[in-house]
Amino acid sequence: MEQDPAAGPEESKELERIEKFLKESPSQKQLEEEASGLWDANPGRPSLREIACRLMEAAGHGETDGKQLQMMQCWALTGKAWLERGSYDAALRCLSRVKERQVAPGEPSQWAEVLMQTQLWTATALLHKASYNEAMAAFAKAAKLRPEQTSWKAAEAIVLLRERGEMKVALELVNHLDLEGPKSLRPFGSKATVAEVLRQRSLCLLELKDLPQAEAQARKVLTMELSETTGRARSLKILLKVLCAKECLQDPTELQELSLDLMSQKRATLADCIETCRVIAESGFDRLFVKCLQRLRRRSLDAEEQRELRLFGAQMLAARVEEVMCSEATPADKEFAVDTLCAWVDEARNLEDAVVGVGHLLWNLARTLKPQEALLWLQKALSFLPEAPLWRAMAFCHHTLGDGNNCRRCLEAALKHCSNDVSSNLLLLVDAAVRGEALTVQRVVEKMKQKEVKVTANEVIFVVRELQSLEISQQHLVILDLLLKLAEEEKSSALCSASVLQMYLEAASHLGPQHLIKAMERVKDIALQEDQKIWLRQLLVTQAQACVQSQSWRLCAKLMQETAELLPFGEDKAVQCASAAQALLRAEPQRQNRETASSLCEEALDWIRRGLAALEIGTVTAVEKQLRDLEAEAAGRLGQVVSSLKCAWAALEAHPQVTIQILQGHQFDAKAPAAAAAAAAAAAAAGRECLRLLLLHGHFAEALQEVQRLQEMQTEAPNLESLWLAATVWNAGAKLLDTGDHSCGRQFLQKATALMQDSGTPELKSMQQEMRLQLMALA
Repeated sequence: MEQDPAAGPEESKELERIEKFLKESPSQKQLEEEASGLWDANPGRPSLREIACRLMEAAGHGETDGKQLQMMQCWALTGKAWLERGSYDAALRCLSRVKERQVAPGEPSQWAEVLMQTQLWTATALLHKASYNEAMAAFAKAAKLRPEQTSWKAAEAIVLLRERGEMKVALELVNHLDLEGPKSLRPFGSKATVAEVLRQRSLCLLELKDLPQAEAQARKVLTMELSETTGRARSLKILLKVLCAKECLQDPTELQELSLDLMSQKRATLADCIETCRVIAESGFDRLFVKCLQRLRRRSLDAEEQRELRLFGAQMLAARVEEVMCSEATPADKEFAVDTLCAWVDEARNLEDAVVGVGHLLWNLARTLKPQEALLWLQKALSFLPEAPLWRAMAFCHHTLGDGNNCRRCLEAALKHCSNDVSSNLLLLVDAAVRGEALTVQRVVEKMKQKEVKVTANEVIFVVRELQSLEISQQHLVILDLLLKLAEEEKSSALCSASVLQMYLEAASHLGPQHLIKAMERVKDIALQEDQKIWLRQLLVTQAQACVQSQSWRLCAKLMQETAELLPFGEDKAVQCASAAQALLRAEPQRQNRETASSLCEEALDWIRRGLAALEIGTVTAVEKQLRDLEAEAAGRLGQVVSSLKCAWAALEAHPQVTIQILQGHQFDAKAPAAAAAAAAAAAAAGRECLRLLLLHGHFAEALQEVQRLQEMQTEAPNLESLWLAATVWNAGAKLLDTGDHSCGRQFLQKATALMQDSGTPELKSMQQEMRLQLMALA
């Protein structure tokens, strides 16, 4: 027994009660009473009614002629109930219990009715199960009993088949019906049934692209209908659909007359009229479509129907405007489409229920058009939707067209509606930067930094791109500073903070060295990759060269100092090198193979050399502990390198002058023939520390001698060493000039230019020529 999908707890309890009742072996009379009560009490419950039918059979209802008709009726109605629930297998199970038989003359007419309805319901269930051949056979059996009712049910079946795309099956079903014979036309009302079947046949032929036959059927059924009837309205609709599908009309006037006739039919539903208007518009009959809309407006419509008609008309006219504006339509067609939509929209203002719908439709239309064309529809939409997005969209159109005044006017209106609207504030930022309004730019950026206006880095990129064609200004720098802040905050953003940093520093360099120095202070805490450091060093050197040309000595010294800080002799690298060496040396005793152990030891020594070369001014004490541990790990392997530095560190805590002497002594040790080649890097590191201490304590003559010694040393990176040394000497000379010691200051500056001349870098050689000119001017 199939369970009813809509069954509830009460029905489940009823089933339990019946099961318990049957276990008590009831008598035939008890079965009849139970079946009768169960049938009468459950008209909407097919599962219980099916049980009632089975109880009736168990009580012998189908055995006598008097009760056989009642039994068949019960099974048929139960099958129909299952059919209405969508349980087609259950429906067929119950309908199959109605036994087929010949209806003898004189028998009650109910027999024919029951048998005919059973076949129609069976056919419907089979159609839903896509058993089309069996369904045809069931329809044929029903037609022999009641042709007129079979035709009407067949019309419903044809609609179902058309919805499923089974056009050929639908036509086959129509052909099974004797629509032309006298039997089908004899009963009262069968003419309307035949007309409906013919209409369905015409639609099937239309779907199959058999336009001549579809038109012939549609015209035939139109002649069968009286004027001002529902049937005529439906037939007109189908004929118009067929005519619109034809590529070439012999008589376009007929199409117009029939269309306006349908719009005037009182029995034609608004839905049918709107569907026909849509077909007319989509077929390209624009002017006829407008006439049909105007004719529909004259009908007596309630408020809801007026709203539906207005929205439909606006939708279709807007689609036509979009189509002609984006195509090569003639100017006359474009003008007609625009004027028609404008007139239709203007009249819709009086319909309160249609206001919002028309407004959104115009908004969507504007988004598909070019800015100049979109402005018209956005302006129209303001009458329906006076909201910030519309003003913002108009502002963007004006901005795209280069109309700054109207752009600002619309932006102010948008911000009046919503002061923290992200898009409006971004566009205001662009407009203010274009106008050079520094205060406005600063105010908007501050709102974004304070999160009053919540923007993302990708949204601010829009502003940067809009300003690309303009000359770099202070406003650019303020906006890029905001972008850099957002890129740092949004770690998961696809926007790389390194690329933003480069944009920011390049913009600052365009504004001059002072802006660049200030920008360097802003980004000092941002970690740079090696390739970024190389790029930034070049940028700083170029700016320093410009400062030499303009005799801006202080700015030049500051830029050279910034350059020196980017050279690869930093504490972090020294720490990394020392850590790598420690790990390798500790791993060496665990290796059994002597060659492998020797290789590890050499690799560790190489890391130590790199770490010693990375010692920079002011960073010796930071790596002291690691290198002390390293000395213990590698005792007997590093020779005099570590021990000499160990003496220097010990003296550093006692007295700077002692440290200088020890470091100088270490340098001489490194020059000895027995010294390892690797000691040169350590000697250079000691020399740099010595130079720093000499300058710090005012021993300028000795400092120049130390510079000469450092210059004579051979290192693995001579260009970088020279650049660092030149920057340090130049900065020292600039400071001496500031304190009034011009003689000593010039000596240091001359030495710096000489160092640049010795470098193999073309940029430094060029800069050295400029420095020489400036020194000549000082002399």
